[in-house]
Amino acid sequence: MNYYHHLHVNAMLPFANNISGQPLTCCLLGACFLCIATCTSSNQEQAVKTEQPDGKRMAIDYQSLLDNIQKNRKTFSRNYENGNDSVQSNILAKSREYVEKMMKDSLIPAWIGTSYAFDGTTDKPREGKIACGYFVSTVLRDAGFRFNRFSLAKQPSGNIIRSVTEELKRFPNGSLSYFMNEVKRMDKGIYIPGLNDHVGFIVKDQSELKFCHAAYYAPYEVTCEQLAKASAVANSSYRVLGKVLNKRMVEQWVAMRKIETFR
Repeated sequence: MNYYHHLHVNAMLPFANNISGQPLTCCLLGACFLCIATCTSSNQEQAVKTEQPDGKRMAIDYQSLLDNIQKNRKTFSRNYENGNDSVQSNILAKSREYVEKMMKDSLIPAWIGTSYAFDGTTDKPREGKIACGYFVSTVLRDAGFRFNRFSLAKQPSGNIIRSVTEELKRFPNGSLSYFMNEVKRMDKGIYIPGLNDHVGFIVKDQSELKFCHAAYYAPYEVTCEQLAKASAVANSSYRVLGKVLNKRMVEQWVAMRKIETFR
């Protein structure tokens, strides 16, 4: 019994107990329950109606985020083209910081809660379903990188990494502890781990390591979990790693050059 229900029933009981004859009492209580049920149903319908604009607003907000990223990228690109060597070097550094912040603080979090499906291809957060490769390719595309989203998403994880960065590190030792220790020694930033039939992002900051991916296990949605506790990482016998936003990748972003898919 919810609080709204409990409050109205208790308010009627003293009056009902003073009425002689059970039928009238039952009628009064029945009317009360009918009113409560009607009001509760009305409130539930209202709740449903108020939830719908939130989804639309979220979609609008996400599109606004993408529009702003494209607008800022064009500004970076224009200033880069018109600058000397010193200016260009500074713009590349600022661009890398900007894209990393957008991915870490805005794009990846926006996708959390989006349902997973092996054949999911949605390009809108929390609308439809998405597979692990499409999650990676869509976030990178939305960050401003130009490539064929479908082609990249269908590649093995190692090829996805080779498509966006030449910095690929292999871990021939199958030990999870060895992998974790090596990752802890690396610089902070965003990495793409290639696993057995799975891919995602490792986000490393000063205090923690997170694995953000479209999870094929519970909760079966895009999630960010502690890297050390990620089943996909622990159970994989194949592990490679590539750092996102190295110099070549940032230059491609600033110059708005298309990235070819490695096959």
